[in-house]
This record gives sequence, structure tokens and C-alpha cells, in this order.
Amino acid sequence: MKQLLPNLYHLDLGIANAYLLRGQDTLSLVDTGGHGSLPKIEKNLAELDFTLRDLTHILLTHGHWDHTGDLALLQKESQAIVIAHKLEAPFIRAGKDVRPDPRSISFIHRRFGKMFDGQPKPGPVHREVEDGELLEDIYPSLRVVHLPGHSSGQVGYYHEREGWLIGGDVMMHVLPQLTLPLALFTLEPTVAKQSVLKVAALNPVTLALGHGTPVVGKAQNPIARIAKRFR
Repeated sequence: MKQLLPNLYHLDLGIANAYLLRGQDTLSLVDTGGHGSLPKIEKNLAELDFTLRDLTHILLTHGHWDHTGDLALLQKESQAIVIAHKLEAPFIRAGKDVRPDPRSISFIHRRFGKMFDGQPKPGPVHREVEDGELLEDIYPSLRVVHLPGHSSGQVGYYHEREGWLIGGDVMMHVLPQLTLPLALFTLEPTVAKQSVLKVAALNPVTLALGHGTPVVGKAQNPIARIAKRFR
């Protein structure tokens, strides 16, 4: 686990990233990685002398399998409250695929092997949120930002005063520059570009994404470069 900011930590779960947000009386996990991620999450928590039982909330950016893996088991072990956007919640509860292209599943199996099961599994959502909603009970001034395109109900979690955004798959940082998420997995590519512009308007200093290296303390310039392509 890597500390990004005083209360924000990065968990590299292999296929995707997760993040830990430490409040005064709360401990929130943002996304849960792919299937089989639970032991890695436990190991990361132990580095800070936490266990699964210390988790109070699980905040989901969207319902793709590589961000909701082991959700049901993780929630059962932790008893954490699971939060997702109201458009994404039905897919998460049903374990229903929200991707536009059935080829994406066979692509995963060819590229990564059967160990990466490209199908989501049903998981609980206890609280549905909307764009602009404040999550003061979780972390002071934490705000939900709707970032559709990659999926209809994708959200980011934004803290204006501390200057950071956990953005899910609104962009990727697996190359030296920021890029759009892979088209094969993106529901509405045109809408996804508009969400990049929305992130640029927020102007976060730190951008923590679902795939690739978090951009810490210097995110404005790379965000501006990719946003310029869509104006």
C-alpha cells in the first residue's frame, strides 16, 4: 500500500487499483479490484494495522467486474455499507454485465486467461447516490461526481479543498500520458469524452484512477492536455 496524501492510500490489486480513505471515525475502501482480490485487500489493510472489520464503507466507482470483485464476500466479512450511483446499483445487485460489447469477455480470457473471470457477480448496494451529493458522514466535504460514458452510472469521489479526485475509469494512466478507457469496455465513448471535460473543470491536483499510476500533486497539466482534444 502506498500513501498518496495524509488520508488517502493506493492499493495495487493487479488488474485494477483500489483506494483507502481514512476519516476521523470511518475507513472507506473505494472499489474492490477483480475476483480473488480479498486476500490482497486484507494484506494491504494489515500494513496499517487494520482488518476487514475496520472498514465502514465500500464506495464503488462503477459496476465492472474488475472494480467489484469479491464485493459480496468482502461486505459479508466487513459489514461495511456499500455505496454506488443509482444508475449502477441495479447492475451490481444483479451481477449483470454493463459493457457494450460481448467480445470484451472473450478478449479478457484470451489476454489474461481464465483466472480473470470477465463476468461480474451479484453484490449488495445499500445506498444509492447522485451527482453532487455530499458524503459528509463518510469524509467531510467528500462529493459524488457523476462521470458517465465508460458506464452509465460511473462516479468519482472528489474533495475540492484537498484537491483530489478518485475517478474510476474516466481515464487511464497506463501509458506516459492520460488516455480514454478502452473503447471495447466503454458504453458511450462520446459521453466519456464529456466526462473528461468535467474532470478538467474540477481541476484536481491529484487524480487517482482505476488503472495505472495515480497522478499525485501535478494532475492539472496532463488532464488539460487530454481535455484539449475534446473541446
